[in-house]
Amino acid sequence: MNRIGARTRRNKPVPGSRERVLAAAEQLFSRKGYSATSVDEIAESAKASPSSIYWHFKGGKDDILLAVIEESTATYVDRVLAEIRNGRSIEERFEIFLHSVEKQMIDSPETLRVIHQLAMERSGEDSRVRDRLRGIYRRYREAIVREMTQELPGLLPETARQVATLMLAVYDGIFLQWQLDPEEVDLKVCFRMLRLAQPANLKNFSRKI
Repeated sequence: MNRIGARTRRNKPVPGSRERVLAAAEQLFSRKGYSATSVDEIAESAKASPSSIYWHFKGGKDDILLAVIEESTATYVDRVLAEIRNGRSIEERFEIFLHSVEKQMIDSPETLRVIHQLAMERSGEDSRVRDRLRGIYRRYREAIVREMTQELPGLLPETARQVATLMLAVYDGIFLQWQLDPEEVDLKVCFRMLRLAQPANLKNFSRKI
């Protein structure tokens, strides 16, 4: 019993190892891509043993990737909301939001590509992947809904959710087309055109659709 207990204690990861694994994985995924990165490389970069990685992430590399996406999404949403609240008008807040979305596409295309890849290839057959990706999109939508209903008190929450869904669908579509055909799809032009959609027009959605 003592030997078993000692072995269990040795296998248990040291504090902070999960954070090191996620930081190393995010860097490797961004530099090499998800498919080209192995768990052994993540362990070496994080100075962690493979056993400690599987202690934290039972599903291996998929679980690591989903955790990276979830944490980066939470950080991104919190940062953008803080920036949006510095805007003095709904027009300024809308501009800050659009700028943050455009910047995310330019700065983190690999993360967004992997989200799309997982959604198309894995979510249909793996409920665990589907549920976690669904949670990521819900976080985005609910953040948009909160800000919209605060700015426009007459906007019904269910209507705000539909508007948020439409907004995310537009951004997903722009990103997908830009990735597939960058010579034809000018990302900056697309966002300049989106800026023509005056936020004040959202008041027209105050009536139930």
